Amino acid sequence: MASLLVDDMHAGLSRASSALVEAELESRRAGMIGEGPLSGLALTNAGQEMARVAMRCEDAAAVGHQIQVHLREASTAVQQAQVSVGQIERRELSIDHACDVAALQARVEALAKVVELAGPIAAATTRHVEAAAEVARRNSTLNLDQRAQVGEVLRMGNGVAVASGDLGRAAEADRHLDAVLTSASTSAHRATGDADVVLQAARRRMDQHRDASGAPVAMTGPSR
Repeated sequence: MASLLVDDMHAGLSRASSALVEAELESRRAGMIGEGPLSGLALTNAGQEMARVAMRCEDAAAVGHQIQVHLREASTAVQQAQVSVGQIERRELSIDHACDVAALQARVEALAKVVELAGPIAAATTRHVEAAAEVARRNSTLNLDQRAQVGEVLRMGNGVAVASGDLGRAAEADRHLDAVLTSASTSAHRATGDADVVLQAARRRMDQHRDASGAPVAMTGPSR
């Protein structure tokens, strides 16, 4: 689920960046025109584009918070898996079965580290997007009085530059988050495969004990 939300985050950042480019173009056009009605129109267009940047960033930030919720849930699930694997009784296991359990434990430990790493990256991505939204929102309302237009062009240009930097940092963090979650997904699939091996082995042992004793035997293993 978190990986799908990362795609939504990427799309939101892309739309915000496109609107920011339009804001920059309108701001430059206003600067080239100088003072007057046409400059005011270009500034109005730039302000509208900055409002779009703010909305896109706010949407992306909301996605970022959802990602963090899913990562916290994943972290809890992985911690529970670590406890379950640690509780497997290994003294009577064959060498092959003990190796399977050790492999499962290693997979779960690796998954725990990846999930732990993803949380701060998701938080950083969200912070950068929120910062860009704040800057864009602040620069979406302009003083269109002819005497103030030159100053407003400068303010808009500065706002575009700051928002661009925040969006660039958000995009970089988003790329890192995507890579980490891809790694987490791979680790999770491998851990699931190892868990299936351990469970099948445990079932075979249970069947063997049942055949030998004629009575069912309780099985202790990782929770599914």
